Amino acid sequence: MTRMPPLPDATRIGAVHLVVADLARSLGYYRDAIGLQRLDAAADGADRGVPLGIGGEPLVVLHPRPGAAPVGRAAGLFHLALRLPTRRDLAAAIDRLARQGTRIDGAADHLVSEAIYLTDPDGHGIEIYRDRPREAWPVEGGRLRMDSLPLDLDGILAELGRPGPEARAAASPPAGAPATLPLGTDLGHVHLRVADLDASEAFYLDRLGFEITHDQPNYLQVHFGAGPELAFMAHAAEGPLKGPFMKP
Repeated sequence: MTRMPPLPDATRIGAVHLVVADLARSLGYYRDAIGLQRLDAAADGADRGVPLGIGGEPLVVLHPRPGAAPVGRAAGLFHLALRLPTRRDLAAAIDRLARQGTRIDGAADHLVSEAIYLTDPDGHGIEIYRDRPREAWPVEGGRLRMDSLPLDLDGILAELGRPGPEARAAASPPAGAPATLPLGTDLGHVHLRVADLDASEAFYLDRLGFEITHDQPNYLQVHFGAGPELAFMAHAAEGPLKGPFMKP
């Protein structure tokens, strides 16, 4: 098979579309907890979904489907990743989530980025992260070196101008204070769980023109366009591919 040439640098990821069982519940979560803005005043979003984003740019589109079952561990979306412009922006997001009592499932220092992980009410995974400067990314053998190390939470919260423990104990912000993610937030990557990693690698590299950024057993990260920070990631999983937009 002739391999597709690399995708153009201008290629970008569009919004992620999610099926949700309760639109009001999901709107509340993505708007009030995550910090996205609703971009469409449509009443129910039944036909084309309800877009949310920042600065008029849609990042997530919610499609209501009453009775939809929570997302399980079958192949499909593992998480969508919202990338923030600065470390201080990540600190502000963590601070806001903590004040609201929103559950944070995990956190990690990946050497190229610092990230926290959440799960929405329908079981969709969410990563909120910031990239380190590209010139600081470790490279071995022409590919990125990544890891999952403990996150320096106190160091991140100190970006708010207070030591970490003081940041956690500080008084709540005034009522009506902005609670949205900053301008410049984008969809940094999409992480998929796949049943056959080799088949996925062949499809995305040979047929779509992606290029490998990082790989290890049961894990593959590929990129397209201007840089590896715009990445599609996949790792091995059990179960057939299923989803609301898949035809039988």
